[in-house]
Amino acid sequence: MKSVDEITAIGHRVLHGGNKFTESIVVNEEVKKVIRECFDLGPLHNPANLMGIEACEKVVPGKKNVAVFDTTFGMTLPEKAYFFMRFLRSTTISMLSVAMASMEQAMLMYLKKPFVSEVWIRRRRRLLFAT
Repeated sequence: MKSVDEITAIGHRVLHGGNKFTESIVVNEEVKKVIRECFDLGPLHNPANLMGIEACEKVVPGKKNVAVFDTTFGMTLPEKAYFFMRFLRSTTISMLSVAMASMEQAMLMYLKKPFVSEVWIRRRRRLLFAT
């Protein structure tokens, strides 16, 4: 590229667009407002994404900025793919539960301190399966 005049549009991958956007969209004030509203949903990414958009608007004024939201991926999945992903997640959690149950028994036998280790295991289980 020899000049910024060759740029026709700038694409931005944005983490979270809430449930407002289901496809790519040209950035305007309303889009930036929604990105700001989703700062709590993507506190590390959305502010940086918005900074990138605003920086491009200043450095290359007059060029279209297009936002592509990660959240649109799940919104546009066919129903069977969505249910397969849910099945896969629940199966993975079930397998983790079996592994944890086996680990619990081994720890209880090894430590021979049931009360202390059971409390520890309950805490770990809460952290692991918190959603």
